[in-house]
Amino acid sequence: QAAPLLTEFTFEEESVESHNQSFADMMRLSSSMFDERGGSGPTRPFCQVMLIISDGRFNKSKVRPWVHTALARQQLPLLVIVDSTLEAGSGGGDAASSGGQTPPPGG
Repeated sequence: QAAPLLTEFTFEEESVESHNQSFADMMRLSSSMFDERGGSGPTRPFCQVMLIISDGRFNKSKVRPWVHTALARQQLPLLVIVDSTLEAGSGGGDAASSGGQTPPPGG
């Protein structure tokens, strides 16, 4: 059911340095926005959630400190990586499309 929505994610908008800094900048700004809107902090653990949809191309070493900062502030960054190499509806049933791992039976 998500196939029509996933076709809208082209991930074609990028610059020379976009993979290097943009994700870290987004994490920094999101965490800052949550801080502004949350006042003295969330009342329940991890009630602030960032839903991030990405193609997975980003500088993990620059993002890691911001992930730790968000978690320390009880903010949960939830990353969904959309593999644009899979065709919609293929289900990822072969080992090559599932990162070299064979999917479990029935999955």
